[in-house]
Amino acid sequence: MAKRCRHGEGDERCKNNVFAFSYCPMHQTDRTDSTYIRQQSAIKEKKQIKIAKVIEQQKEQRRKRPRINRNTNHVNAEIVCSTKDGRVTELFSSEYGLFKYIWDNNDHISFLSGLPINISEGCDLWFSIFSHVLSKAQNRYPLYKLYEKNVIMILPIEHNLLDQGTIAQRTRYAEKTGCSWNKITVLADELKQCYPNIS
Repeated sequence: MAKRCRHGEGDERCKNNVFAFSYCPMHQTDRTDSTYIRQQSAIKEKKQIKIAKVIEQQKEQRRKRPRINRNTNHVNAEIVCSTKDGRVTELFSSEYGLFKYIWDNNDHISFLSGLPINISEGCDLWFSIFSHVLSKAQNRYPLYKLYEKNVIMILPIEHNLLDQGTIAQRTRYAEKTGCSWNKITVLADELKQCYPNIS
C-alpha cells in the first residue's frame, strides 16, 4: 500500500501519495531535511544574483545617451522637431532613440494610472510601453512622430485599451485602477492646438 503524505493531521491530513521525503508533490515545501533546505537556499541565491545583474544592467543603460543626429541644429533638447524653413528637423533619428531618451529620463510609472512599469529594456513588451498621444498612423500628425511631448509611458494593457479598447473596457479598467482616461484626452487637445508649431 502506498504511503500517504504527512501534511496535516487527523481528518485534514493530505490524502495524496508520497512523492519524496514523506510528502506529496503539492506539499514539498513542508520538508525540513538538509537537502531540501540547501536546494532552496541555492535557488534563492541564484535569484538574488540574477536580480542584482538586471539592476546593474538597468543602471548601465540609464547612463548611456540615445543616438542623436549630429547634422541637426537644435537649440533646446526639449525641441524634438521643428518646422524651421518649412522643413522638419528631428533631434532623434529613430523612435528607438526617442523611447530610450524618455525611458532614461523619466520615472518608470504609467502616465495614465501611476502604476509601476516593471518591464526591462530589451524585453519584447518594452516598445509597447510607449504610446503616441496623437496618432502617427495614417500620417495624420507626421511632425509629432518623434516629438517627446507626444509620447507617454503606459502599461502594455493600457496601450492596448487606448488603441483598440471599447469605451466599456476602458471604463472597467478605470474603475479597477482608479485612473482617468480624460488625462490623455486633455493632453491630446493641448497637442492638437499647438500643431504644427512645436515648442
